[in-house]
Amino acid sequence: MADTDLKLGPLTLYTEPEPAIPDPLQQARVVADFLQNLDKYMSTRRDAEDYQRLRSGELETFFRQYTKEEVEAEQRRLTFYDHEGQPRPMYNDEVLRRGLLPPEDQLLYWYRTARAHQWGTNNSLPISWAEWNQYRQRVPVTQVKSIADLLHDPQAKTRSADIQADILARAAVTVRSLTALEISSLAKALLQGMVTSARIGLPIHSNTPVQLPERIPMWAWEEGLHIIVPYWWELKNAVEAGDDLSPYPAHLQRMLSAPPYALIDRASRDGRNWKHDPTEDLFPYFEDGRTDGMRIIYGATVEPGEDIQVAAKAAVEQVNRLDDRTADVWRVILWKASEKGISNSNFYTRIRIDTREVAQALGYKKHHKGGMKPEHLLEVHNALVHLERMKLYMTPDVKGTLEHTAGQTAGKRKKQQLTKAREEKVISVMAREVDRDLFGQECHMVWELALGDWVSFFPHSYAPMFKALVELPSRSGVHKWAKRIGTELVLHYRQDVKGTKVKRLRWRTILDRAGLMHEVDELRQSPSRSRITKYAEGALDALKEIGVVHDWQINPRDLARINDGLGKPGNFDTWLEAMVEITPPPEVLEILDTIPPRKRKT
Repeated sequence: MADTDLKLGPLTLYTEPEPAIPDPLQQARVVADFLQNLDKYMSTRRDAEDYQRLRSGELETFFRQYTKEEVEAEQRRLTFYDHEGQPRPMYNDEVLRRGLLPPEDQLLYWYRTARAHQWGTNNSLPISWAEWNQYRQRVPVTQVKSIADLLHDPQAKTRSADIQADILARAAVTVRSLTALEISSLAKALLQGMVTSARIGLPIHSNTPVQLPERIPMWAWEEGLHIIVPYWWELKNAVEAGDDLSPYPAHLQRMLSAPPYALIDRASRDGRNWKHDPTEDLFPYFEDGRTDGMRIIYGATVEPGEDIQVAAKAAVEQVNRLDDRTADVWRVILWKASEKGISNSNFYTRIRIDTREVAQALGYKKHHKGGMKPEHLLEVHNALVHLERMKLYMTPDVKGTLEHTAGQTAGKRKKQQLTKAREEKVISVMAREVDRDLFGQECHMVWELALGDWVSFFPHSYAPMFKALVELPSRSGVHKWAKRIGTELVLHYRQDVKGTKVKRLRWRTILDRAGLMHEVDELRQSPSRSRITKYAEGALDALKEIGVVHDWQINPRDLARINDGLGKPGNFDTWLEAMVEITPPPEVLEILDTIPPRKRKT
C-alpha cells in the first residue's frame, strides 16, 4: 500500500490524477443522463422534456443561482431551538450554499458526482438479493436469521437498492421489544457493517446491490460514491478523522477512546483519586490533571425538603465505594455503544444493558444451578448506579476538536467551539426492568440507557480493548494494578498511533496515568514498600500473559543503576524514574497501522 493510500476496512482509497473535465455541453449531457436514471425510483418525476433541454445546454432548467438573502431565509426556516435555547439546524449547510454558485459551477458539481457514480457502477460486481442476505447474516449485529418472505416481496422490484436494503435491514434487527430509535440505529450499523466487512454498496439508480472493488480512486470516493455507499459521509469523516473501522480479532473489542471516555474510566476506578473540599465544592469531583476543561462530578438526587448537605455527605460515601468493577462496566457500555454506533443527531441512542450478560462479560462464571450469582449481579447493579450519578462538567478550556451536528439530512459534522460551561449526565437512564431483591437491596436486571448528549461534541476515535483485561479479577494487588495499567497502555497505544513501535514510559508516568500514585504513597509509608515494585512488575508480567503486552523490560542502563543502589537510600526514586520499554502485541499494531494521520489545517 502506498504512503498516500487510506485504508477503510476492506477498501483502499488510492490517489490518482483526476480525469480531465470536458466542456459544459458535454457535462450537461452526462448529468442529464445521470439524473434521469435516478428519476426512475423517485416518487415524483420530472418531464422527459426537461432532461432534453438540459442536454441541449439550458442549465437554468435544473440549476438556479439564489441570492444570499434567499439562502439565509431558508436557513432560518429550517432551524429550531432546543430547551436550552441552542440552535439545532435541520439542513445541510453545504447543499444550501451550493445554491449561491452560478449554474455552471452547480453543473460541474453534479458532473463530478455523475462521473464518480459511473466509475462505481462500471467497476463493481452486481450481486443478487439472496447473496446480499448471506452477507447480512455475517455482520455481528443482533438480528433474526430469516427474512425470506421480504426477499420475495413483489413490490421489491419497484424500489431502489438503498430503499429495499433499508427495509430488509430494519426487519432483520427488529427483535424483542426494541424502540424505533434502537431499530433505526441497529439497521444503520448493519448496513455500515456490510460495507466495512464485505464492500456491499447500494445504488439508488437501480434495484441491484453491488460489491465494490477493493481499490477506489480518491477522486471517485470524494466526488460521488455517496450514491452507492450507505452512510458514506460517516465513513468519509471516519477516514479524515483517523477513526479505526477495520475488523477486530475475537479477543479484542472496539472501545471509544476520546478524552471524555478515558476521563470517566479513570474516575470510576478508585474513590481515593477524587477531591472534596466542602468550602469550595459541595459534591466530590475528579480531575486527572491531563484533560483540560473537564471534570467528573458525583451528584445525588436531592428530594424536596431534603438537606443538601446530607446528600453531599452521602455522595462522598458513595465515591469511596468506587472500584475497578465500575470501570469494567463502563467499558462494556462503551463496547455496546461502539456496536450500535454513536448517534449523529442530538437524540440519544439507547443501549440495552442486561446485568446478567454484563456479569458474564466481566468473566464471572454461572452458578452451578444455572444463572449468575447474586453477589456478581449486585456488583454490576451498583456500578450502573455509580455511573448514573456521575456528571461531566465541561468549560470552554476543553482542548481538541469539538464537533456538533450541522444537519440531519446529510449527517455532516461541523466544528464548533464550546462557548460556555456545560454540565451533563454521563449516562441517562430511560428505563429499568425486572426488579430483584439481592441481599436486601432492590436491584434491576435490565437497564435501558444512553450516553449523554456530550458525545456529540467529540470525535469518534476508538482503541482496541482486550476482553481478557476486563475479565481479569481485581482481588489481588497484582491483578488490580494490571487492569489499571493495561487500560492506560491500550489508550496510550491509540494516542501514540504514529509513534515508535516500542513505547517508552517511566514507572512514575505509568503509575500516575493508572491512578495508582495515592496507593503508592500509602505503601511507601508502610512496612510493605516492597509491594510497589512487586505489584508494578507483576502487573506487566500478567499483561504479557494475557496478551496486552507482547514484551517489556526496564532500560538496561536504568536497571543497572537500580541494581547498584540496592539497599541504599533513594533507590526507590531511582526505580520510579527508570524507563520501561514496552512492545505492544502485533495484532494491535496491525490495527493501529490502518489509522491514517489526522489532517491538519495549513
